[in-house]
Amino acid sequence: MSVPIIHLTEPEGIADTQDCAPNDIDHEVEKNLYGTAQENGPYHFEVTLAHFSVKEYLISTDIQTGPVKDYAVTEQDASKLIAETCLAYLLQFNAKPTLTYHAIWRFPLALYAAQHWPAHYKDAKEEGGLLMQLAMELLRSGGFFNCVSLYHPVTESSRFGNFRTLDRSFLPLHYTCAHGMTDLLTCVLEESTKAIVVDGLGDINAMSNFGSALAIASSRGYLDTVQVLVDERANVDLWWRQLDGVPLKYKDMKHNDVPGHDDNLVPVSFGTSSSALYSACREGHEAIVRLLLDSNADANLTGGHYGTPLHVATATQNEGMVRVLLNHKVDVEVSVEPYGTALHVASSEGLESIARLLLDGGAEVNVGGGKALHSASARGHTGVVRLLVDRSAEVNVRGDKHGYALQAASIEGHESVVRLLLERGADVNAGGDQDGSALHSASAYGSASSEYYATVEKRSLC
Repeated sequence: MSVPIIHLTEPEGIADTQDCAPNDIDHEVEKNLYGTAQENGPYHFEVTLAHFSVKEYLISTDIQTGPVKDYAVTEQDASKLIAETCLAYLLQFNAKPTLTYHAIWRFPLALYAAQHWPAHYKDAKEEGGLLMQLAMELLRSGGFFNCVSLYHPVTESSRFGNFRTLDRSFLPLHYTCAHGMTDLLTCVLEESTKAIVVDGLGDINAMSNFGSALAIASSRGYLDTVQVLVDERANVDLWWRQLDGVPLKYKDMKHNDVPGHDDNLVPVSFGTSSSALYSACREGHEAIVRLLLDSNADANLTGGHYGTPLHVATATQNEGMVRVLLNHKVDVEVSVEPYGTALHVASSEGLESIARLLLDGGAEVNVGGGKALHSASARGHTGVVRLLVDRSAEVNVRGDKHGYALQAASIEGHESVVRLLLERGADVNAGGDQDGSALHSASAYGSASSEYYATVEKRSLC
């Protein structure tokens, strides 16, 4: 249902506005704002702008210089007001240890306020003032964990209603980094010695269920926030948690006596065992990667789903990131199970340009028993296979799955790869214990054409 706004309160002094009569003002507002709001759904009511042109009119220069200029709105002022309202709303939960599922419905603005106040705060672009005071009051208060339970910025979900599932490892330090609120982060760091952070965990390297503050900011791409943390001497090589100098992976943390740890809150996709550099490489934040490398981050540190930063840059097909890491002289031969080296990853995925970069950067083509050639052959990546054999890949090295590269290509029916390997000296009669020769493999799996059989048979008779 659309409703017109025709009975707006007359602002003080509006009678002096360009000698315009009140009725003319009402007509001007009604003409441009008809259909401003609408309600949707029988149970869920939401007031929205009926058309994008309404917003354009409200923030336009036309209204700011016209007869109804007192009704003009700026996005910055509106964001400031909304942010202040959201923060004031959230601060009422200070005295509540946890919000129950049933209680939350008595506070209809709570979910919106918890999710969106940081965005409105940043859009307001206010330095100091009431808005920052309200934000810091929330971060200092017991209501902070209720805010996180209403909306967790990393999981992007709500977990209110169960005290045991409150993520008490996720501190104001991590929260401000997750949102890139650099000014508030600076205040948090300044006040860390004044018990602003609960349980005394004001350390800049304090770990959450989602890694360090630096890893979180790096993953989100907040360069200014990362710069602040680096300037404050955050540990650039911290990944997950170090006890007595020994890194612990997430699987080692389960059932361990680690404050604030909650198995259920850790998403695999976030890569909790990754360093800040790995996180930035995974998300493609090149400027942050350069900053961390310039700050002496260990580019060969393993952790995360793929292994090293070079592995994840390769897996995400980020050629520019691979160049940055290679220019920093990373170790291209680091092998991580089950993927092998970065060259193995590039070969398996058919990333010819990245494979060439890695080879130019010193990657050994035959490391791992010829796994790169076997992977490319099995996947049918003819261009990568040609590149590898041009760089002296051994075509008759036996692998660990299908035997030889020729067998792997035969089983999958990649005839162009088979022809290329045969041209480069692949032994057509070489066979493995399980699948036999290339011809036997193709026959067993029914994956080749009659032309292929003729080619292989001709080679086998030579």
